[in-house]
Amino acid sequence: MPRQTEPVQIVELIQPRCARRFGDAIEPYGPPALTKANLDAIAAGELDRAASVLFHAQVGFPAPWSAADGVIWEQGGAGDGAYLGVTDGALVFRAGNGSTAAGTEKTAMVSVDGSALAGLTVRIRAEISVGAGSVTLSVFRLDGRRLLEARHVAAAGFTLWAGTDGGAIGRSSSPSGVPVGVSHETFTGTIGEVHFYAGDFSGGCTATTAMGPRCYNTWGTCLARKAYDGSGEIAWRFAKPGQALPRLYRHTGETVGTDPLPLLSSVSVRSSKINVAAIRNGEKPLGVTGGCTVTLSDAAFDDYVGDWYVAERRRRDGSFWTKWTARNPFFGTMRLRIHEGFAGQPLEEMSARLYLLDSVDGPDSDGRVTLSGVDPLRLTDSKRASFPRETEITLKADLDATGTVVRVVARDSADLADSFGNTARRYITLGSEIIGYDGYADEGNGIYLLSGVGRGELGTEAGTHDADDACQRAGRYEQMDAWAIAHDLIVGHTAIPAEFVDAAAWEAEAGVYLQGYRFSRTVSKPVAVNVLLGELMRDGTFYLWWDERAQTIPLKAVRPEVGTAVLTDATDFVAGSLKMERVPDERISRVFVYYNPIDPTASDDATNFRHLRGRIDAEAELEDAGAEVLTKTIYSRWIVADTHADEMLQRLLARFSAVPRYLTATLVGDDHRIGAVVDVTTRLDVDSEGAERTRRWQIISAQQVRAGETTQYRLQEFIYQGSRYGGWMADEAADYSSEVAAESLVVGWWSDEDGLMADGAEGYNWQ
Repeated sequence: MPRQTEPVQIVELIQPRCARRFGDAIEPYGPPALTKANLDAIAAGELDRAASVLFHAQVGFPAPWSAADGVIWEQGGAGDGAYLGVTDGALVFRAGNGSTAAGTEKTAMVSVDGSALAGLTVRIRAEISVGAGSVTLSVFRLDGRRLLEARHVAAAGFTLWAGTDGGAIGRSSSPSGVPVGVSHETFTGTIGEVHFYAGDFSGGCTATTAMGPRCYNTWGTCLARKAYDGSGEIAWRFAKPGQALPRLYRHTGETVGTDPLPLLSSVSVRSSKINVAAIRNGEKPLGVTGGCTVTLSDAAFDDYVGDWYVAERRRRDGSFWTKWTARNPFFGTMRLRIHEGFAGQPLEEMSARLYLLDSVDGPDSDGRVTLSGVDPLRLTDSKRASFPRETEITLKADLDATGTVVRVVARDSADLADSFGNTARRYITLGSEIIGYDGYADEGNGIYLLSGVGRGELGTEAGTHDADDACQRAGRYEQMDAWAIAHDLIVGHTAIPAEFVDAAAWEAEAGVYLQGYRFSRTVSKPVAVNVLLGELMRDGTFYLWWDERAQTIPLKAVRPEVGTAVLTDATDFVAGSLKMERVPDERISRVFVYYNPIDPTASDDATNFRHLRGRIDAEAELEDAGAEVLTKTIYSRWIVADTHADEMLQRLLARFSAVPRYLTATLVGDDHRIGAVVDVTTRLDVDSEGAERTRRWQIISAQQVRAGETTQYRLQEFIYQGSRYGGWMADEAADYSSEVAAESLVVGWWSDEDGLMADGAEGYNWQ
């Protein structure tokens, strides 16, 4: 038996798969609710008349067709009844009210010429949907090709498709046991075994395109991709050989989780690293994205799990990964979840990290396979996401500088219709001109006439253009919060699943700490989303990262921390793991920002901006301080207000005017998260008298050293070292008292002129 404290890892490869079953368009996969033979009676209670039902059978029609009249299946009678059969040469399928030959508003009925079926043996699928109040009749050749299909919906619907009378196969249960106007004769053809299925089975693989061998419910093996439904899922689970293998198999609907396969060799994870203020040299604006590498071995696999149709296939030898890679040539939406815990611990209680599957290498000649996972923010880079996206639009005819009749040729009307920003008006960039429009008319052949045209908008000038000149949709945000723009970029213009962005948590953080400034910008050509996010974080004083444990993208303002953990040499750090580092290359003594661009299509040049603000730390540039002039120049296309520019400059100098310091430390466990702020007391950090001091640091990365045992943290000295910072409070908030202050997370009362509160406590500082 494994020890309860034995650390274990279980890796899940979460693979979307088709929720349909091969053959749904003819016969559903799975056991039928009722099976009957020709001439069998159907008792009143054997089928639920208030629920949807599907009939399937192989039927041979007689020749000549004149001898084909008769019952194939009937249930109920002239009150409410269902009927499938041939009447006066027509193939009839009806359900609901049976009181008249033509039916009533509560009858669904199809009647088609069936003479082409004379002498043929076919498969009949006849479906009654109570929810839709409809009948659907489909006839297929034995090779799966559809011969006919018809559907009808009762005008008033029905709640019962047949009455309480019994029914029969191939005959009538009684002369009066069929709806009015249909043949009650015994069918003279042949009827094979009849299967009834309970429920609705609409949709599914169309027989005309799903020819050939049964699929493996993957996109790569799908023979009817227009019918593909990727809402199903299978979680392939892997553990190390010799590790305890718990029973984890789960099957709910089209979602499957396997028992662990003993193929796991090793797991390594790479921590994210946040770039606070998106200004650290040598890093992308979003910092360093995290990831993982999972190494596995290959082994023989007989498809005992994961293949719905294994019993119908000829047995084939092969290994797990050779088969898996052949069946899954595409894996852009797959995920890797790494569970870490202890033997005997339930899977859902283990710590879990989530990544997107980026690549699968192997198997090689040794059977080794490597899976690489990345954090979802990787999907914002230039290869994967831009705003606005590339649009394939050209000018239809020459256009002078005054013309407002603008025709364009577009491959897809969505390139003209989709929103890029928050304005109802849409824009296209044509050379150095931006043209605005309100809508368009489709003139056919991919030609569209723009309406509500405005020339030379958003700070550009109208010019002359030639037919076939390229047009590119432009994006426009007006008077939006920076964090709200970031949310729109991630959710609306990348492949990052919306579930990874906790909108409520973003709004809660922004509602307290990110109020006051609105951004506006025109994006005249495609720009990588990660670049735009980096600019927004820099100018909007917040930051984003991927939290692989919470499996979300948090948003956090650059702000004081309300409560912090305390770490010391004596109780927390692994011996010998502390390292203090100073990075003088990141220091700045003066910073300037150009903002409010003149021409949104022009480059980032000082002459293209209306305003300039600067801030200098003069003391840091004195000769006695080193006499270094270290300048940071920013070109911001987002900032529009002077006060906003001043605040950004102040925060940047506060953080980077002194040489930035970083601390590396290893701790037992993995309790601390990226973005958290901690108070650290260590002998490596002392005041001018040599006494240890407590300083506030922010965790910017958390690298696992040994799974479940130790973690190496990298921390950056925090901008806010005090503990009494104020924030905006509601008008109805209580007056100051030490008790109220202790119970509130965000507070801010005015102090007396001496900087103290009425009870002598220290006053609050503005953030």
